[in-house]
Amino acid sequence: MKKIFTHLFALFLLSFVATSNVWAQGTTEIPLNFSDGTCGSGNSQNTYCSSWSSATDPVVTISVVDGNNNLVVNPSSDNFEMHEGSNGSTWTFSVTGYRIVSYSFTYKTKQTGNDVTITIGETTYTSSDSEQSLEIAGLDSPTASFSLSGSNTGVVVSNLKLNVYKHSSLTALEEGQVYMFENARAARSLRANGTSDVHVKATDANDTAQQWYVTKENGYYVLRNVACGKYLKGALSSNTSWGMTDDYSATENKFELHTSNYETLNTLKTNSSDSYGYMHDDNNGDNGGCNVVGWLNGNTNTGSHWTITKVDYTAEQITALLEKAPTVAEIAGYTTALGELFTDAACVTPALGSLSAAQASDAYKALPTGLKAMVDKVYNEKTEGVETAWAEDNADDEKSGWSGKYAKKFRVQMYEPYSIAGDITS
Repeated sequence: MKKIFTHLFALFLLSFVATSNVWAQGTTEIPLNFSDGTCGSGNSQNTYCSSWSSATDPVVTISVVDGNNNLVVNPSSDNFEMHEGSNGSTWTFSVTGYRIVSYSFTYKTKQTGNDVTITIGETTYTSSDSEQSLEIAGLDSPTASFSLSGSNTGVVVSNLKLNVYKHSSLTALEEGQVYMFENARAARSLRANGTSDVHVKATDANDTAQQWYVTKENGYYVLRNVACGKYLKGALSSNTSWGMTDDYSATENKFELHTSNYETLNTLKTNSSDSYGYMHDDNNGDNGGCNVVGWLNGNTNTGSHWTITKVDYTAEQITALLEKAPTVAEIAGYTTALGELFTDAACVTPALGSLSAAQASDAYKALPTGLKAMVDKVYNEKTEGVETAWAEDNADDEKSGWSGKYAKKFRVQMYEPYSIAGDITS
């Protein structure tokens, strides 16, 4: 019966519109004073280090992503130096429990004639011996990132200011809604990587692989990926990869929502007493994504904390999305239903005597919108004698539509093995 589903399901396409939440929050400006603060890795001010945290509330952290000691803070002159390293360096600003809306600073070359290139997104800025001002706006992220390149002589930065807003935690997820999970460590979200794996990748509000439909099972959350129809699969041991599954019945595939006790961001934990059941971005990976693993819920470990955003879909849009990516159980149901409506695997010979009889059946009612439309076409042609049953309008209103004959030829054709004589040898 698989052929039944494959034949018809491949014919229907559903259109949908993806929208995301727009944050409308009051912002706070944080001007930084480099005469105070703490360098990471035990290093003191005026020495090379890999990170620095302000003495402000909230705390702002400047980090070198690769962990190299390319940062020098100068309290006496209230500025800091960023060095490129031998192969360039990547930097982040972050504010625990807040999202960054904009930032600005002034910068100039440290050594005359050795200019440094700052790359933010696809835009580059080049330092000089004179101070220049830079402002980046229109952000909505837990971090702000950029990279440096040059001869490793450094750029001097002062007057750093960030505009941020406090992110409110969720106390519950709403059943029947779609959410995105963005890690607090960087602007990257939980994403289906194919149909068996998950990772975190740069947040994209229009990427349905980053969107998760929520239902509940015995009081616990079940997360179904909108793009592929698989369920999120947790893990119950340290540093073990999370993934995707067709069956969410196992304990590790049902989740609880927690709020960390040091900030306002949420954590997602498997339905288990296991200490390593927390979803965690391990900051390692390739192909543009980082791994998702089981981890301890460390109060200062932002890799285990997530900004959870509800996606602003209507009920109709959610239905269309889920129909486009059915679960294995739903596919089995569709296959059974089509088997009751047709006598052959190609779904071209009606099993019932009329379209009205088909539409009144439980089998028809069990099908998604797209498959119902294809059933209607076959029945209209075969049982009602409608010659234009397969006719379709053109998506472009200014162009002619397809007649029933040509639309059917496009939608349903014979597929046969083909080879050129002489090309196949023993």
